[in-house]
Amino acid sequence: NLSSSPVEIFSIAPLSFSLVCRAWREVALSRPGLWSSIIVIDENDLRIDNICRILEKWFAFSSSTPLSVRLECRRRGTPTFFFDILDVLSHESSRCVDFHIFTSMECTLPISAFSYTCSPSLNSLILQLWNQGPINMHVDFSSFTHGVTSNLRVLNMHASVNMIFPPQPDTLHLPKLG
Repeated sequence: NLSSSPVEIFSIAPLSFSLVCRAWREVALSRPGLWSSIIVIDENDLRIDNICRILEKWFAFSSSTPLSVRLECRRRGTPTFFFDILDVLSHESSRCVDFHIFTSMECTLPISAFSYTCSPSLNSLILQLWNQGPINMHVDFSSFTHGVTSNLRVLNMHASVNMIFPPQPDTLHLPKLG
């Protein structure tokens, strides 16, 4: 878990492995699979300013390995942190096999839209977005057409999420979703 608590950040494997000594660091950094799963938990206005930089490094260490990403955000006040993290995560959407976001925020979000383009390699997409006001989020399924192998097995989205489908509705193809 990559928590927004500065004390907990460096106790997370594989990050903690890379801090033991040079040899352990070399091993940890040479194994992209160690960096393929990340959970970001942000609660009650705890935060560190460089969490997005840590995420970018984490993704770099994972190389081209498929990613499992989970973001939990429970906040009061200004939630720009949430959008900063989503922006970093969106650049890795083509590698995500599991993408889960859970929010429960007691604040009003800015009226900026966030778009997530689903990759055919995606296995599960869970978006549970609870907020005082609307969350302007778009999920793009336009690449899920006949002739494209879709791995999507789990789809659970909050009603306020806008979905983008292929221009020809009869071409949408999600054979493993059931």
